[in-house]
Amino acid sequence: MTPLRDRPITRYILFILGALLIIPGLTSCEKDTDDRLRGRWQFRYCEYPNGGTYAYDSAFYNFDSRVFKLQRILPGQKVAHYFANYIATNDSLHITDLKQYSYYQIGIDTPPYEWIAEKRKSYAIEKLTRKELILTSHDTVYHFRLFQ
Repeated sequence: MTPLRDRPITRYILFILGALLIIPGLTSCEKDTDDRLRGRWQFRYCEYPNGGTYAYDSAFYNFDSRVFKLQRILPGQKVAHYFANYIATNDSLHITDLKQYSYYQIGIDTPPYEWIAEKRKSYAIEKLTRKELILTSHDTVYHFRLFQ
């Protein structure tokens, strides 16, 4: 009698079972855009189409489970908070229904806040790594770094 491992049908079944166990392990390593976006991103600077730049390091974009929090640290350890919903795909980010949830207000005429009056914003995701996020909107490029 031939041992089980030498039978062609048994080899075929073992191969299929092995493949079924390996494939989910390999695909689970790939994170979708929402998972990679999750965290607290510190605004660093933006580049305007005319070549100018604007730098500021006390603004944060926080992403977690489709909830967006815009946070600005104000003088005297005061913090302004805004919350919204977001949808992230491979190459775009849409933030909608922005609401203020703090006593303190922020100036809405400078990046990355210039869209607050509209209560919504769409970005193209140019780069998203474990440490760097680059967004574009209307030819303006926004640079962030992962804060934590």
